[in-house]
Amino acid sequence: MEMKKFILIYLVLLPSVLFAEDAWRALDQISFSAVAANFIGTMQVSSDDKQLSEQYRVFFREDDGDTTMKIVSSGQPNGEIIKTDSNVRLYSDTKEGLLKLHFLNFNRYPNFLPSNPSILKSSYRLDLGAKDRVADKSCQWYWLSPKTNKDYYSVGFCADKKNYFPLTYVYKDPNTGEEVEKIRFSDISYESPSDSQLQLQKKYKLNNTVNNPMSFSRKMNRNGQVNDDFIKNLPEDFYIISEKNSSNKNFRYYYLSNGLVYMSLFVRPVKKSTDIQKSKIEIKQANIYGPINQMEYTDSQYKIVLVGDMPFKAMKQFISDTSFKD
Repeated sequence: MEMKKFILIYLVLLPSVLFAEDAWRALDQISFSAVAANFIGTMQVSSDDKQLSEQYRVFFREDDGDTTMKIVSSGQPNGEIIKTDSNVRLYSDTKEGLLKLHFLNFNRYPNFLPSNPSILKSSYRLDLGAKDRVADKSCQWYWLSPKTNKDYYSVGFCADKKNYFPLTYVYKDPNTGEEVEKIRFSDISYESPSDSQLQLQKKYKLNNTVNNPMSFSRKMNRNGQVNDDFIKNLPEDFYIISEKNSSNKNFRYYYLSNGLVYMSLFVRPVKKSTDIQKSKIEIKQANIYGPINQMEYTDSQYKIVLVGDMPFKAMKQFISDTSFKD
């Protein structure tokens, strides 16, 4: 009797187990398509107030593993971004425009998934959503919801049913369920941009070049040990992508991720002569752009600045869970 009961339970659970594995395999295909599919399209970004905040023309080409993306802002102030595997070049006619492009560069869509999405299994639950139509193409919704830290954003994306390209991407507030930001293609064609289309569209007065930190030289192993001479511990499943420290160690920068969330961590010692009192802790927070937030935390030892796609409550916990070597 017990064996029959076990077999019945097994048969009931088997379809959901098979679905879960199929969904995670689909995520592998979505991750690959996001960096391998050449395209030209128009991308719209709407914020939590449901107003269309920006529209961009996007060109992407992959050549034997090397990628180039050009993003052209059609709003004001206007500007352009050209991304390669090594650097990001930003162009505008005003300082305000250049700053806005820096904020836009925080967003990684459509390349938002890690190359190996299975690393998300310990931290996120994957659910299949509804079928939809985006940019006049049939697509399937997928939802990644945090399992361990419920204060992280949930993210959803609708993948083209023919080639698994993510046609839209949504951040949802962990408490209200409301959309914080939605990015979607209003039109897209899967064709390779020409050399001229990947060049600058016009001349701009200002420009800036920053390194692209998205080289995944993972420095944390599966047991959570960080290969770093300063950071002792990071929150769940986070690892170091890149780091930059000043020669006298009075300033440290880390680019961190858990595969879906990306954080810039800035740390500097507090000067003892002008220090705040040891018992005093100062916290400042500000929204930078859509789901991108910034938090400053100062105690008797360090001033810590955290910037990334994480809600404020989760940021505060992130700082609490991060420890440094003496």
